[in-house]
Amino acid sequence: MAKPGRGSDQFPLRLPDGLRDRIKARAEQRGRSMNTEIVLLLEREFPEPISFDEEIQEMIDLVEVLKDGLDDRRVNLIAVSIELLIKNILKGKVEGVDGSTVNKLRERYEHYLEDEIKNAHRNESDEE
Repeated sequence: MAKPGRGSDQFPLRLPDGLRDRIKARAEQRGRSMNTEIVLLLEREFPEPISFDEEIQEMIDLVEVLKDGLDDRRVNLIAVSIELLIKNILKGKVEGVDGSTVNKLRERYEHYLEDEIKNAHRNESDEE
């Protein structure tokens, strides 16, 4: 989050009785200005939008992390669900995903699968 400066957008705000004091107390507790405290709270509630490409990349990365040596049914279910969503997008079963994004996803997913095969071969070699 970029720190707002004097040239940033400004918005006059009327607060209910007592709220200003609560914000001030919380900001002082955390060693921040009231403005910084309010902006942090607003950023948490209204985060900057993430692109579909970034979201998919995070999902693929998450699958890799979840599959990395964990043997928990719930974790495996999450990984399988994410992988199923990705496969359905690639098969055209998910509406609203443009062709460019599908192509990027396909490319990234193919790299992921190649890495999976390499890791499987490495594990087989290590066991021998």
